[in-house]
Amino acid sequence: MKVALAGLVIQATAPDALAAAVLPLFEACEDAPDGAAADLTIAARPQDARVARPDERSLFYASEWHAHATEGGWALFDGASRIGVDRDGARIDVALHPDSMGDMDAVRVVAVMAALLLALRRHGLYHLHGGCVRRADGVTVLVAGDSGHGKSTTTLALLEPGARIVGDDTLLLRATASGVEIHGVPRWFHVTENTWRAFDWLADAEVPDRRTVLGKRCIDPRRLSRGELVDHVPWSAPALLLLPRVDATQPTEWQPLDAADAFGALLVASAWVVVDDIPGREAHLELLGALTRVAVAVDGRMGPDALRDPAVLPAWIRRVLVDQP
Repeated sequence: MKVALAGLVIQATAPDALAAAVLPLFEACEDAPDGAAADLTIAARPQDARVARPDERSLFYASEWHAHATEGGWALFDGASRIGVDRDGARIDVALHPDSMGDMDAVRVVAVMAALLLALRRHGLYHLHGGCVRRADGVTVLVAGDSGHGKSTTTLALLEPGARIVGDDTLLLRATASGVEIHGVPRWFHVTENTWRAFDWLADAEVPDRRTVLGKRCIDPRRLSRGELVDHVPWSAPALLLLPRVDATQPTEWQPLDAADAFGALLVASAWVVVDDIPGREAHLELLGALTRVAVAVDGRMGPDALRDPAVLPAWIRRVLVDQP
């Protein structure tokens, strides 16, 4: 398959036995134009012999996969298989041993995704764990944070007629002449049962018979009754940076954050930005700084009222915006 992602053409190939380890990553992407040359190729193949993990210090960990620098780039190992990333970001080689193939979904969403995000850094695209919506009034809202902090719930609560949806979990940042663009990685929205029950209009957009590795429901954002799916938006004022967290024991409350605290929170939500021998560290840090310089930043505590009825969240957000100078 050959798809378009954030202005790049990605070609992914895998034999039938290994297709689940790679191809579903791109099932929500648009097809690339006919005849377009690939900027990045991802090829999966079987590996008969176990590949030993190198003795060198690991750069980072993705579950049981360890990433190391190699002479030609980077590689991830789990003690049996190897996923190599060329230093120029043009090729990912996925060599899978049978011992790694017990859970192909986990291989895809952990190891192959990590390799993809590493390669994309060579193309000027930097990961941020967050959701993004441009509201009908022109305010771009970035919802960043770790898993379980309410990003998807907050992002969905922002949807309204005229809104533009970029993504709910995996975003890519790119520098432009005028500042920063935020790109979505096309994929289904992943929602918990609590979020599913909170929005009755999600039912028509559910992807039938699909669940994530963690058992979350899959939602096709192209079929949502609210908002229009777009592949990217510019990050420019007016903009709001939300850093939600769930606290079922306290009422919903928003607190302003200064730029330093907001920057620290974005570091936590970014992949490997402070890891040694990772390409584009300085560029990534500059992009995170640019996000905080443009936006009003707030720490959002989601209490029982918001968990029962996420419709209260837009009212809180409007209040935050009105209260700003």
